[in-house]
Amino acid sequence: MFSFEQHWEDKNNHKGSSMSASTSAIVHEQAIREAWARSTAAGLDAQAAPDHGKPEASTVAHWQARRAEVLHIADTCLVPTYAQVLAPIQALLLLADEHGKLLRSWGSPRFAPGQAHGFLPGADWSEARVGCNALGTALAAGQAVHVEHDEHFLAANRFMSGSAAPVHDADRRLVGALALSSDSFLPPSHTLGTVKMMAQALENALLEARLRDHHYRLVFNTAHNNLDSPWAGVVVFRPDGQVVAANRRADTLLGKDPRGANLDSVFKLGLAELLGRAGQPPFPLLAAGRSRLQCLLQAPARPAQAKVPLPNEQATLVHKGLRLLERDIPVLIRGETGSGKENKRRLCIRACACWSGISRY
Repeated sequence: MFSFEQHWEDKNNHKGSSMSASTSAIVHEQAIREAWARSTAAGLDAQAAPDHGKPEASTVAHWQARRAEVLHIADTCLVPTYAQVLAPIQALLLLADEHGKLLRSWGSPRFAPGQAHGFLPGADWSEARVGCNALGTALAAGQAVHVEHDEHFLAANRFMSGSAAPVHDADRRLVGALALSSDSFLPPSHTLGTVKMMAQALENALLEARLRDHHYRLVFNTAHNNLDSPWAGVVVFRPDGQVVAANRRADTLLGKDPRGANLDSVFKLGLAELLGRAGQPPFPLLAAGRSRLQCLLQAPARPAQAKVPLPNEQATLVHKGLRLLERDIPVLIRGETGSGKENKRRLCIRACACWSGISRY
């Protein structure tokens, strides 16, 4: 059987001195070596034709519906934002789910008609199915990876090269992978850097979409002129200061995962003073035990209204009304003009979805 060692030796002999012994090259070789080992363990034959599966249209639609939020943000935010970055690369942008099933592609396919099936929605690019490849290996290894033409396990896939990076949601659960693929030469450093940046931007957008309505969003970086970069740290916290989410870049800048912590244990500034900076220009902030960072604080898009406790008498009446409504018994609120019938009716409506039986006279 054709081994990775034989393949890598042939590759090095072909490239000669162009192969660098740098740390990044060693890490890359190890990632490809492990991917080939997994491909071999899956029982794949390097000379076999790729089998991407033939799922029903309804099955593909189900996979796409499961990741509708990711697809929507990619369609409306990611692709338009990076259109100018992608244009010179002349590569196909691919988005797969966490199982390696292709959900959507953007760009003009440059591949031969016989290869087109692998780039249609529903095509399976998992390592277990088609061996070492950018999408499948990024998902299997849990890290961004570049796979050159002859590093693909299946010989039939060596017409292309590509870079891919995993994508996580606001809870840091794996939801898919983003890839750039082409039949032409793609400079590894540039392509891998681009796909990592786009994957981070997609994760940031998923974080914002999930939590922007009722939470504060603190964006920070080493300089104020790169706060709009995908590589800025993002911490999302409640009005009481508890951090509920953060992107992975925040871990790097802060030296720890801030999720679950209180904000005053993360930054050296009182919560009240920090909240007063919402909507203001960038300001410096000292991270606890770390360096000085430039920050921007965004207030919730829809701040939660403070709950005003009801007087005992009103609370008792509303409670009785809700108990009746729970049993589908219509409620009639009676009283003189100006006694607060409409106010009590509104309180019941806010507290119970079954409000259609409430009337007042």
